[in-house]
Amino acid sequence: ERFRREATHAAGLSHPNIVAIFDRGEADGSYYIVMEFVEGINLEELLLLQKSIPWQQSCDFIRQAALGLAAAHAQGLIHRDVKPGNILLENGIERVKLSDFGLARAVDEPGVTQAGLIPGTPEFMSPEQVEGRRADRRSDLYSLGAVLYTMLVGQPPFANGTPPEIMQKQRFGRFDPPRNYVPEIPSWLDDITCQLLEKSPEKRLPDAYVASRRLLEVIKKVELKNSTVPGSDAETRLDGPVAPGRLGATLVRDLVRAQSARN
Repeated sequence: ERFRREATHAAGLSHPNIVAIFDRGEADGSYYIVMEFVEGINLEELLLLQKSIPWQQSCDFIRQAALGLAAAHAQGLIHRDVKPGNILLENGIERVKLSDFGLARAVDEPGVTQAGLIPGTPEFMSPEQVEGRRADRRSDLYSLGAVLYTMLVGQPPFANGTPPEIMQKQRFGRFDPPRNYVPEIPSWLDDITCQLLEKSPEKRLPDAYVASRRLLEVIKKVELKNSTVPGSDAETRLDGPVAPGRLGATLVRDLVRAQSARN
């Protein structure tokens, strides 16, 4: 039933930052989904190859993932399992695609989870998921914040311990801000990360689109600070696309090559 729901939910989503579903069906008693092939690696694989990601690229990766979440949320769909393994990095261009809606559910839809099973991945679960409360859009934002923290610092905010211990830390634990580990992270980005990871959903950013806008502002502020041309586009626009840079394209491409060589 969860598999069928994934196909149904994801098939209704059309966005550049979400893996496209083309078809679904059943054959000889087995269900199948036909989806877009994304050439490249996922964020989990990237973090295995490189412990942490430069903050500029981390910011843009999460900005794009937030846009994908905003599109899903606009359709009334909560992902519930945002983690590095479900964030795909398309090779050759700076594009992130959100995948795996297997745990997703509609806002007004009853659950089909096995009794006693809490869906999600402990290191990236929101406190309300751990407590078995109904997850909403802000729960996905907490998970997104945990992914951003992992990219910046090189490990999740709560990483050491058994799954039950980590889940308890999600509820009651405190983490050190990213700048404690990486001082060059801008204070704006540090603040956004910590706000996404607030224990109380009411204290987090209100929605994924606002999160994407805030992250874009970080990028544009840095562009403006580094710009030496008065009146430049970077100085006046905060809503335009981030220009493709060498960092993202070469980072993914070179690491894919390194992974292939090791294999």
